[in-house]
Amino acid sequence: MKTFIRCRRSILAVLAALFFAAPLMAGEPLGTFIQFSRASADKSVEQWRADLEQMSKAGIRRIIVQWVAEDPVAYFKSDLFPYAEPYAVLERMFEAMKGMSFEVYLGLVHDPGYWTAISGRDITVRDYFLLRTARNLKVQAALLDTFGSQDSWKGYYIPDEIDDKSWRGDGRGGLVREYLRAMTAGLRKADPRRKVAVSAFFRARTAPDVHARTLRGLVADTGVDQVLVQDGCGESDPPFRYLGDYYAALQEGWKGAAPQLECVVEAFRRVPTTNGVFAAEPVPASDLRSQIQLANRHFSGVLLFSFLDYTDPDLGTRGAEAYKVLLKP
Repeated sequence: MKTFIRCRRSILAVLAALFFAAPLMAGEPLGTFIQFSRASADKSVEQWRADLEQMSKAGIRRIIVQWVAEDPVAYFKSDLFPYAEPYAVLERMFEAMKGMSFEVYLGLVHDPGYWTAISGRDITVRDYFLLRTARNLKVQAALLDTFGSQDSWKGYYIPDEIDDKSWRGDGRGGLVREYLRAMTAGLRKADPRRKVAVSAFFRARTAPDVHARTLRGLVADTGVDQVLVQDGCGESDPPFRYLGDYYAALQEGWKGAAPQLECVVEAFRRVPTTNGVFAAEPVPASDLRSQIQLANRHFSGVLLFSFLDYTDPDLGTRGAEAYKVLLKP
């Protein structure tokens, strides 16, 4: 009997090893966020091409530009909606992308005051969202004027994240639902063929079933095509051992209904600083592998946050090790 148990345990150990050594992507391509900054203004077409080739080798086929404008900076040039500091970043990225098979989603306007604004009274939040909608649609018009013929441009990203706490109770969820409906309707009126995505995150403060039910209620029937769920591993909240429970609850609550659920794997780990300013370093390779494998078991699409910042092989040893995880076996 003891011999049988030992043999059984050995077989299970081998099966487990084979499972965890399995290919990460299971045939599915990866995606990544790209976060522009003033430093992006100096990147040439040739430098973009080199970055894109690295991404392509790693199986990345989808790029979400987190935002194309943040006062006073715009990362493209347009006479329709001029900014104080216009930089031709998108122009160079699209030029470098010629002949390559990427799908690009363009994020709209970043507002660093978003989290403060949505903590106000309902009437204030409603007015704030009306202003956000108007501003984003003006930027959309400028994007269409400049890049409307770009075949690789497949969708929009609304850069206002949905968290697990702000919209619970007292009917506040209706505020963000109205905003998403208005944004999606406005984007589609001018551009019916491109998709719309938004991201969401949760913390251990919220039970898995509560989060799944709340998020489903916030995005259902808004017209949004994709909800990108962040895994929270960058700050270990929730702890990785509980992530599967949250993912399972989401899938159970969704039951395949629209919008499509995808996962954002955080390829960084936050490091403490004396001044409280955010700082992070590339994720350990073993952790990244575990995150992607778990996400692939529950979601139809997986994106990194973010390739250029944390898994680029040119970032040093940690970045190079993380990059190897992405390469096809």
